[in-house]
Order: sequence, then C-alpha cells, then structure tokens
Amino acid sequence: MSTRFRLCWLLLLLGFLRAEAQVIPDTTVVLPEVQVEDTRARTDQAFAPTRLTTLDAADLAAINAHSVADVLEARTGLFIKRYGSGLATLSLRGTGSTHTLILLDGLRIADPQTGQVDLSLLPTVLLESVEVFHGAASALYGSSALGGVVRLGTLDADGSGQIKLSGGYGAYSERTLGTVVAGGHGRLSGLISAEINQEEGDFVYQNEALFPPQEVQREGADRALVTLFSRATYRGERHKLSVAGWLNQTERGLPGPGNAPPGRARQWDDHLRLWATHTTHFPWGSLDLNAGFQTTRLRYVNPLAITDDTSRTHTFDFDARANIVATRHWLVASGAALGFDHTDLREGIDQTRVTSFIQGTGHYSRWGFFPALRLDTYMTAGTTTWALTPRLGLNVQPFTTKAIHLKGSIGRAFRVPTFNERFYKPGGNPDLTPEHGWSADAGVHLQTGQTSHRAEAELTVFATRLHDKIVWFPSFVGPSVQVWRPANINRVATQGLEASLRGQTHLAEAMALNGSLTFTHTDARDRSDPAAASYDQPLRYVPQQQLKLHLGTDWRGWHLDLSGRMVARRYIATDGSMALPVYRVVDAHVRYQHAFGPVQATLALGIENLFDSDYAIVRFYPMPPRHARVRLTLDFHP
Repeated sequence: MSTRFRLCWLLLLLGFLRAEAQVIPDTTVVLPEVQVEDTRARTDQAFAPTRLTTLDAADLAAINAHSVADVLEARTGLFIKRYGSGLATLSLRGTGSTHTLILLDGLRIADPQTGQVDLSLLPTVLLESVEVFHGAASALYGSSALGGVVRLGTLDADGSGQIKLSGGYGAYSERTLGTVVAGGHGRLSGLISAEINQEEGDFVYQNEALFPPQEVQREGADRALVTLFSRATYRGERHKLSVAGWLNQTERGLPGPGNAPPGRARQWDDHLRLWATHTTHFPWGSLDLNAGFQTTRLRYVNPLAITDDTSRTHTFDFDARANIVATRHWLVASGAALGFDHTDLREGIDQTRVTSFIQGTGHYSRWGFFPALRLDTYMTAGTTTWALTPRLGLNVQPFTTKAIHLKGSIGRAFRVPTFNERFYKPGGNPDLTPEHGWSADAGVHLQTGQTSHRAEAELTVFATRLHDKIVWFPSFVGPSVQVWRPANINRVATQGLEASLRGQTHLAEAMALNGSLTFTHTDARDRSDPAAASYDQPLRYVPQQQLKLHLGTDWRGWHLDLSGRMVARRYIATDGSMALPVYRVVDAHVRYQHAFGPVQATLALGIENLFDSDYAIVRFYPMPPRHARVRLTLDFHP
C-alpha cells in the first residue's frame, strides 16, 4: 500500500474518532439548541447545498402510479428511457442508467452484475416518499452516483391500526390486487403489504416496417408481478430498531423491437431484500447501525436463439456511523462500511468493498457549509481499486429574509465496472478501470408565502466532466465470430440547467389548487477522439430539453390531476445524423374520496396518453396509445 493511501486512511480514521464533518441526510440540526433528530419527513429543499426533488405520500396518491418509473417520469426532471411498455431505466444530467444510484431505505438495490434497476418492476405500493439528489454524490454514497441519487422511502410501521384493500383494472387486461395491514402494541409496531399485478400488454400500434404500414397487435409483452413487503419496528426511550423485507417476483415476455417478427423470449426476475437499522440516542448525538442483504435470480430464455441462461448474485452491506454534535455550529457524521458481492459468472466471482467516510454540516449565521470525504476500496478477483472522493457544498442566505438561498457544490464521483462488464462470457474485459469525473453546480432557490399559499422556484446550472467512460463495441474473436466487448475510451462533457416552479393555494374554503413546472436543458457531448465522426456530437438518447407540467385541484373529496411532458429529439446515431422526433404526452387522473364511518373509500380513474399521441422513446419500441385504469381502495382505521 502506498504512503499516500496510508495517510488517507489515517486521516479518515482520525476524522471518525474526532467526528468533525457532515450530517447524514436523515438528520436535522436545530440551532441554537442543537439536537439530532431521526426523521422520515421531506428534506427542506431551501437549506440543502444542492438541488433536491422530493415527493411525499400525497404526490404519489395524486399520480396513481403503478411503478417508480411512472412517478419519476411524471414529477421529476429525470428522463425515463422506456423500451415500450416494458424495461424502464433513468438518465439524470445526461448520464446513463448505471450512473445514478437507487437506494431503498438506504439499501443499494441495483444488481451488481448489471448495475441497473428496471424501474418498471418497482411498485409504489410499498413507498411513502421519493427523493432525488441531483449531481455527483460519491462522497456521500460511493460508486455509481455520478449523475445523482434516487432515495426511495418505504412505509413506516407507526403503530396505528390500518387495513387497506385495493383492486384495479385497466386496458390490455391489466389487473391489480393489493393490501396493507398495520398495527402495534406498546413499543412494537409492524405492517405487511402485498400486491399482485398482471397484464397482457397487447396494444395495437402502427408497424412502419411493413409495406404498406399496418396496424398490428403487440405480442409477447405480458407480465405477472408479485410483491410482498413487511416491516417490524421497536421504539424505546433511547433505541429504535427496524427490520424489513421485500420479496419481488416477476415473469414477463420480452417482445423485442416492434418492426421485427414477434419473439418468444421470456425473463424471470426474482429479488429478495432484507435490511435492518438500529439507532441509539446519546446526549452527544446518535449511533446508527445498518445491515442489508440482497439476492437476485435472473433467468432468460430465448427459444429462437436456443438460449436458457440463469444468473445469481448475492450482496451484503453493513455500515456504522456516529452522528455527533461537535460544537454549537457543527454536526458531524463519520463511520465505516463493509460490503460483499458474489456472482456465479465464470464459476463464481467475489467482490469486497471497504469504506470510511466523514461528512459535516456547519452553520454560521446565514452561511451553511457541507464538506464530505470518502475513501472506497474494491477488491475483485485479485485486483484492488481505490477511490478518494471529496465534495464541498455551500448554502447562503444573502439577506435576512429566508426567502432566497444561494447554493453551490463541487465534487468528484466514480463508478466501478459491473460484473458483466468485466467477466461476462463472451466479451467481458477484466482490464477495465473505473469511470470517474467531476461535477459542479450553482443555483438559487426562492420561496414565498405560508402553508396555504406557498410558491417555490429554483434555478440550477451544472457542468460535469466524465473520463474513462465504459462503452461496448463490436469485436471479432475469430474469422467470422463477433462479440460485443467494453472498453475505457469515452470522455464526455456535459453542461445544462434545471428550472422548477411549484406552488399551492386555497381558492375557497373547500378548494385547493396546486401545480408544478420543470424544465431541463442538457447538452452532453462526446469528447473522446477529435478524428472520429462522433466527436463533439450529442450522446445517444439524451434529450436536450424536457418540459413537464402538472396541475391539480381538490374540492369536496374530488381530486383532479393533469400532467403533461414534452421531450425533445433523442439522437440515435453517434455522429448526430439521425434523431427521433419530439413527443408530447398528457395524462389525466380523477379521484373521489368518501368516508363511510371508519372506512374511507377512494375511486380513481386514470387516462394515460389522453390525446392518443403516436410516439416511441426508444427507436422501434412503440408506446401504448390512449388507455384507462380504474382503481378502488378501501382504507379502514379501527
């Protein structure tokens, strides 16, 4: 081990012992009476050092979404890349699907083999909140947080009795049945949530590959999903212990491009995730212990290609952090983490992760400082990789009023190669090095009014530089045998802006109006090889502009929500010569709530693609035309 890395480890260890750095995201500092408080409430966007997009339970109910992909697509500035009605991945600030970290109650849920999460397989039945952290966050969360972090918060067992039953039906034979049962006694509480979803996905679309073009029915796009979630919580005077588990099983068809003959490929996705958190409060702060386990089984069958592959991965994570009120002005979080990943590729590959970190939040009058430093070590198949990631954030109130906040942050981020990228047969490249880069942003946040009449606006400009990006290229391993093989070659320069406006008001005693607007401009370009045709051209499938609008109203139990999005062209050729056209989509949702004694009934109707737009987000993967969903929920609180 080099002298430099020994010094890094020593400094981080001293930081842990002295505890002088930043607050963890789930911690609140109240000055001058300084205290640390564990909370699941929405993070205050105004006082954060960078842009945050937060959605609570009310937002999720208004969208009436069935998957996390629906939520992020409707109410955030992320671009959701959908392969028709199936696979859905995300892009934040021009990065790819493996460059944004997705956490469930702090647990990484991406498969270490692929590094991706199919957002269409993440149901909303178990969710209570969604938070999007924009910008490089490796100093806080480690690998894969180059574009940002999506934090999903699950339902909490608060001890109140509840029985919720829901059922829905939609176009293309979509059926949904779910339940939530919660209760508690004394210091103990728990809940169980389950949902079953089935659909055929056999919508009609225009196949332009036929001559003449004809309307045909989508085949092989069916899916069946079962989700079971449970949590048990103990709340003591100084201790809080929570244990949770999530089982997710899916069988689905993979129909392929819409211009090709129907295929018979199928995939089975089985995920089991278990995690536990323990918090102990002390006069000086708190100590958090977190542990998580995840096992994944993916089976892919393609009769046409005579393929039947099954892969399994196992992941274990443990971390400990101390949250200490160091002084009147500084709150500190410091600790260490240990992780282990295993895949059955090539008769078994193991990866060990060791991390130490120190983070801080300092407040001086109207100035807020957010430094962080993290050291990650990855040991994989005899190779050791180090990554030192610093970050500094700033939040300033230039005037005595709290209505205006100026923000800024700069940080380093990285992503280690996935198991597939290094060891997949055929084509894996064991010599790949981590992607790495810098990200910086600056912005202003304005807010006005009180709870009943409130408006928030935020404008952010950002720039990132990514080096050694991993790209898959076709390669010949014999006279006539071609495989795809990844290599570190790409350099990407990205700059852009994000603007948002959100507000609510009460027009009358029983009527409320709320709305939001989000605009993003992203210019991500290939800066790898000046002699190549792709040099200084936009990256594929990164729209330069997105505009999303939402308008909702509540009146005497009625809730109406309209949301629309316009997405600019997506280039599909590396030299910028071909692009998919702009598309515009509007969705409408209506809910009616009425109480029958202790039971509250909610009837929801959603119409997707209200104006029947004909569009594709990914080339040759048609999106469904106008269709409807209806859902009935009975919520009983004894």
